[in-house]
This record gives sequence, C-alpha cells and structure tokens, in this order.
Amino acid sequence: SHYKASYSCNCSSPSDIFLNRNCVPRASQNCANAGFLCQGTCSNVTDPHNSSLSVGFACGCDEGYRLLEDFSCEQINECIDDEPCSAFCEDTDGSYICSCLAGFQLDDDGHTCTDPCNVTTKQLDWVVTGVTVVS
Repeated sequence: SHYKASYSCNCSSPSDIFLNRNCVPRASQNCANAGFLCQGTCSNVTDPHNSSLSVGFACGCDEGYRLLEDFSCEQINECIDDEPCSAFCEDTDGSYICSCLAGFQLDDDGHTCTDPCNVTTKQLDWVVTGVTVVS
C-alpha cells in the first residue's frame, strides 16, 4: 500500500513566516534580508503612505520566464502557450524562432509563412513594371 503524507512547517516566532525552508522575520522582508528566496529579480515593496517603510519584497523573472509559487522562475514555452508561428516554432531561452516548410518564406512579421509563387495582382504589377518588351 502507498500512503500520502503531509506536513506543515511553522516558525517559533509568530512574527516570522516560513518561506522556502527558511523562517524570515516579517519586519525584515526586503531584498537585502530575504532576496535570496528569489531565483530571478527582487524588488523592495514599500508602504504606499510611507516610502521609507519596507513592507516586503516581490520576486520577478526575466522576459520569457514565469514566476512560480516557490519564487523560482520557469521558462515559458511560447511555442506551446502562444502558438505564434504559422508553420514551425523552435522554443529558445526566453523567446522563440519561427521557420517555414521548404519552398515557403518567412514574412517580415517573423511569424507568417507565405508561398513566394502565390503573388497578388498588385505584387505582379510591380514585378512586370520593370520589364521592357522588345519586338
């Protein structure tokens, strides 16, 4: 048989909070004292009525990453989450790259693949304008 166990951690002082296996005094919650909890960036949060009074800290992540509950950063797979490309999408560190099937080309928008042989009348007129007919 398998059993599920659960537990909770409490700090000895009621004015402390338990974060990521550490007891941190509520009064000292700022990047200097507790910023180590943030895997990415740390920003001090101040009282809106008294900017010299620190009321905590906020963790953040670089572009292309999302903040998790444990203050760690997880890479976002834009190819799955946003489906930005019309053909192929390669997830990269903090971004993505679109590519096309053979014979198609990537438009200037960096997302859409088009068939260069399937031109509109306006595009065809532009191409033909530069041609001189010799008889």
